Amino acid sequence: MNQVKASSRSLMLNMPWFMPILTLPVLVLGVFSIATMGQLTSLKCDRPNFPTLSTQGTCQLTATQLLESKTTVIPLSDLRQATVATRSNKQRKRTYQVMLQTKYGGEIPLTTYSSSGLGNYPAIAKQINDFLKNSQQATLLIQQDDRWFGYLVGGVFTLVGLIPWVIAVLSVLRRR
Repeated sequence: MNQVKASSRSLMLNMPWFMPILTLPVLVLGVFSIATMGQLTSLKCDRPNFPTLSTQGTCQLTATQLLESKTTVIPLSDLRQATVATRSNKQRKRTYQVMLQTKYGGEIPLTTYSSSGLGNYPAIAKQINDFLKNSQQATLLIQQDDRWFGYLVGGVFTLVGLIPWVIAVLSVLRRR
């Protein structure tokens, strides 16, 4: 990129014609990151006031991203407890994830990803377990909003990929 003309009010830049094309993958990666990386996870459990054998309540686990939303309905009678799973990767770094334990021995992850920091996962697991133990509590709502991460990462890539396009359009408009 060459400086063509500079004054106290403006700066004209001349860049190679192929520069915007080279940054197109970065721009696409940024938009893709915004659409797929960030996620809002919510667990909403409802227990009826007068439960019967057929209506003991349900939990809805919803994972929402910018372009899609996935909901899993779990009968309250199938949930046993919530735990914080700890795993180690190849570099022996630990990752953590809240898991919902079912009466059939299965595990349902609260989020689709694990985190390198323990954060508030023990408090979330305790809140779920307290709800499961207390039949007088009618509702439970837990939300974990990690959309900011996808928006931040995607925004940086989008901005870096967009700058050459803006410069190219402005230089074409100035020539007219």
